[in-house]
Amino acid sequence: LKAEQEVAKVSGLNYVVVRAGMVYGPGDRLGYITSQLVIASIYNHLGETMKLIWNKNMFVNTVHVEDLCSAITHLIQHGVSGQIYNVVDMGDTTLDGICKHVAHIFDIKYEYISSFTSMLASISLKDVAEDVNEKHLAPWSEMCSKDGISNTPLSPFIYSSQLETLNIRACNEKLLATGFRFKRPEVTTENVRDVLEDCVKIGIFPKTNVK
Repeated sequence: LKAEQEVAKVSGLNYVVVRAGMVYGPGDRLGYITSQLVIASIYNHLGETMKLIWNKNMFVNTVHVEDLCSAITHLIQHGVSGQIYNVVDMGDTTLDGICKHVAHIFDIKYEYISSFTSMLASISLKDVAEDVNEKHLAPWSEMCSKDGISNTPLSPFIYSSQLETLNIRACNEKLLATGFRFKRPEVTTENVRDVLEDCVKIGIFPKTNVK
């Protein structure tokens, strides 16, 4: 927001502000969907049910990287100077929706812990993050070593800030009013699989558990 305010102060500058949702697609290395693929693969390796905190109906805005690039190009030509455009797809994406995709890809089960336990977890997210990292890091290292992967930017490591609740639904009506249309209007299992296959192809994701 600070950057947007500073840009607005530049006299005579022709610009638009693009606020993108959670970007995913080939090339994604640090995004939420990629991290969920990593964690789901670990639970496939362990043969355990993946347990999740918070509410399965929490909303998250998403946009495929191809649509984001197309939207930026489109707004250069059709956007109104000084306006803010939310570039988020048409899907009512939830955290549960993303979990369903990764669970399907790795053939695992997942479940949410009770709301009471989630409430207790929220009191000390740092401790929760430490426990989760302790459970995930060793198996991930083992999986990578087994596949001969000595260096990868992918990791199941999480910071406590990543466990904080989010429930955001941004409106894209202003973007649609310019005539823009999404080629990938919602997150699908195949779109998520594309992210995985891209990582496997370049040798940064162990392929042992990939079907």
